[in-house]
Amino acid sequence: MSLPARRVGLSLALGIALHCGTEPASAQEEPFSPTPRPEPLRTEPASPGVKRVTLDPTPSRTPTPLVRPHLIAALQSTEGEDTERIALFDDGTLALARWYRGRRTLRRKVVTSTEIEVLRRVLEPALQTPATWGTPERPMADLKGRRIRIEIADPSGRPRVFTTDDLTELPLNVGRAKAALEDLRSRFFETDEKEIWWDPKNVKKGDFLKQRSGGSWYLVIRDDSFEPSLEIQETGGFRNEMLILRGQIPNLFENPADAGPPPARTPGR
Repeated sequence: MSLPARRVGLSLALGIALHCGTEPASAQEEPFSPTPRPEPLRTEPASPGVKRVTLDPTPSRTPTPLVRPHLIAALQSTEGEDTERIALFDDGTLALARWYRGRRTLRRKVVTSTEIEVLRRVLEPALQTPATWGTPERPMADLKGRRIRIEIADPSGRPRVFTTDDLTELPLNVGRAKAALEDLRSRFFETDEKEIWWDPKNVKKGDFLKQRSGGSWYLVIRDDSFEPSLEIQETGGFRNEMLILRGQIPNLFENPADAGPPPARTPGR
């Protein structure tokens, strides 16, 4: 085929391609671009002092049920309007309550679990005592004397009550239980050398002193700067006053550093 004929064929093929909308083979194709992927959301740190709140409900704490201690035994003595009661509970609390001239004081100590088990073995035989074990032997002239009440809890927790007085003869098992409770009572009146070994030289006018035996508070209203003794006055009750030497204070009153918070000061004092 001659050269002019080839040019005519190429021109004819190019014209047909343009007429049909087909791009020539030498045309540039656009590069392929993939679809962009969304970036994951990033949690921004909370600002200082700002608490992040979620929609999930916060579980509430189950309240702890209140467990009251149960009585093991008690010894109560009443004379006129004055009463004293010593009681032991199963959580180890030993309480001494006094009602004297219409005023109530309360003191507490702790008893170990071993002592409680020993005391239970001493008290248990008293529960076998018959309901009618005797009658009071108080004479007619002493009808207002001291009355004694002994309470011992049985295995179900119900107290068995024994009432007597100083002149009535007790059954052996009840007498042993009474003696064991009186021994617990004596712990509140024992003198510890460490408790009385404190220096009262800094006690001055305006200080409060807590009585060791009854728990009453006294106020120092006059020191011994010009007198041989201090003058103190009870802050409650009958506001009794007494004179006391400085050296006697540790034997009768607790160390102010260990006595706890004093009562509120009365205006004018």
